Amino acid sequence: MSVAYRVVQWNPQKRIYDGILLAAVAFYVVGFMWVTPLFDTNADPMNVPIRAYGSAAFILLTIILSIGPLCRLDSRFLPLLYNRRHMGVVTCALGLYHGYLVLNWYHKYGNIDPLVSLLASNTNYDSFFSFPFETLGIGALLILIVMAATSHDFWLANLTAPIWKALHMGVYVAYTFLVGHVVLGALQSNTNPILATFVVLSAFWIVCLHVVTAWRENRHDQNTSLDPEGLIDVGPVDEVPEHRAKIICASGERIAVFRYDGKVSAISNACQHQNGPLGEGQVIDGLVTCPWHGYQYDPASGASPPPFTEKIPTFAVFIRHGRVLLDPTPHPAGTPVEPAIVPNPSSTQSPDNQEFFVGYFPTMTKGMSRFISRRIAVLLLAVVMLVFVLPVLHGEYHHARSDFRDVREFDGFLRAAPAPHIVVVRPGETGKHAFSRYVLIGRGKSGPKIDVAGLDGKYVRVRGTLIYRDGGTMISVKGAEEIPAPSTSAKTEPLDGEPLGTYTLQGEIVDSKCYFGTMRPGNTAVHRQCTVRCIAGGIPPVFLVRDESGNTMSFLLVDSNGSTVNDRVLSMVADPLEIKGEVVRLDNLFVLKADPTQYRRLS
Repeated sequence: MSVAYRVVQWNPQKRIYDGILLAAVAFYVVGFMWVTPLFDTNADPMNVPIRAYGSAAFILLTIILSIGPLCRLDSRFLPLLYNRRHMGVVTCALGLYHGYLVLNWYHKYGNIDPLVSLLASNTNYDSFFSFPFETLGIGALLILIVMAATSHDFWLANLTAPIWKALHMGVYVAYTFLVGHVVLGALQSNTNPILATFVVLSAFWIVCLHVVTAWRENRHDQNTSLDPEGLIDVGPVDEVPEHRAKIICASGERIAVFRYDGKVSAISNACQHQNGPLGEGQVIDGLVTCPWHGYQYDPASGASPPPFTEKIPTFAVFIRHGRVLLDPTPHPAGTPVEPAIVPNPSSTQSPDNQEFFVGYFPTMTKGMSRFISRRIAVLLLAVVMLVFVLPVLHGEYHHARSDFRDVREFDGFLRAAPAPHIVVVRPGETGKHAFSRYVLIGRGKSGPKIDVAGLDGKYVRVRGTLIYRDGGTMISVKGAEEIPAPSTSAKTEPLDGEPLGTYTLQGEIVDSKCYFGTMRPGNTAVHRQCTVRCIAGGIPPVFLVRDESGNTMSFLLVDSNGSTVNDRVLSMVADPLEIKGEVVRLDNLFVLKADPTQYRRLS
């Protein structure tokens, strides 16, 4: 690290590690997108990959935060630790693509920049249930980007290990943000308690794992008392394993006391690379080798062998009456200290045979290899199970359809109020309700880009794609022109509306395009930003009402005079509301006429 920086040097272990990682991620994402339509034929072709990449990032970050504590509990997990940075970069990439898909699907094609839309559409920071959960996702993603960008050892050396380590501890903040993002976001639109339980258990697992590890580590960090000479009694020489160390704690710092080749030396326990635990390392070729990444130090001087320049503090040690004594006052990093000589070295124990492995070794020990292989097999099996379980837990998509590629022609009367729509005569029907009404919208998050005022009341031919759901229909208009009306049109000209009376209704405001289309609004704050952008761009707002059985009914929303209310309801979308107003039926459409200033928010 202190000599030069090179392109990553791949060894067989790194290739196997990254191969399994990338294969598992690809299998999960592709499997998620393949399995979802099997359980729900109405699956939104854009929302499915958004869920796939987002859930993959959440699962991977949960695994990342599990590796460190597992290594402290069982050193056989260490092979998973060495390339954990690779896993972090993959998590960041998954999160970035998830964010790109969300931005492109929910915020693009609006009347303002997508990033501005993302940040400005919801500012209810004082409400828990309406909290802009996207902000938490952005915060988590920014932290992951910083960590991925500084994952190279160049930054570790130039920022110094303490600063670099503190920076990368931000992963816990990122995970907290991500849990909040999921809980306040995806779970608001999903009534399946198992999915909520899965997220909560994931967070509970991480918390408990770290608490147990901290409790176990804390037992070893009790400061050792001093004798009258100010020395620490480490214990009998035979308690220090050959070629390994006994770790003690003094003044809140860990010290590693090594026994090797008939000598005893003491050095700081913290490796200069990533503060790795040197006391869990081994003396190889006369040098203390860190178990994390293989950095080496002379146990007598605390200095790395030339040309490397890393140095750590050293401590004076003595052997009296078969016991090791240590002066807890540290010498400056790299200061040579004469080792204590072990009396009668021929009677000492043989070198420790415990398995030892560091990341640069080309192969793992047989015991570690078997241990890791079994754990990876279990993990891959869990990935397979999640591929089939999570798409089901996410809940069914609504029965809706958007024929994006099927451009059709529709002939009928164009009406500008209460929202631009075309009135089509139903074949073979006459009388009071012989018409179907199709609300007209434009491409993206906008109203129809045609001369609505000039064509109002005229017989036109509209070209566009059909969007429909639960009897409601819309046309995404590509063009419109006036054409001669058929000779029967005088007998079947549509009525202006049928008043049904005054009602008090409870529900929430959604945009008609998303509701009639394949997305899932009408579930509190999940689609708030998209709804705001659509309504601000000219999409007619709809008041969505549900009964106790979950059945829904939608009403085009206008004011008491029948005028549009788009710019007056933006602050109230996706919130529970109570509206009292006059209901008017326009064939298959229902209109709710009410003064926006009289809308009442529900708790």
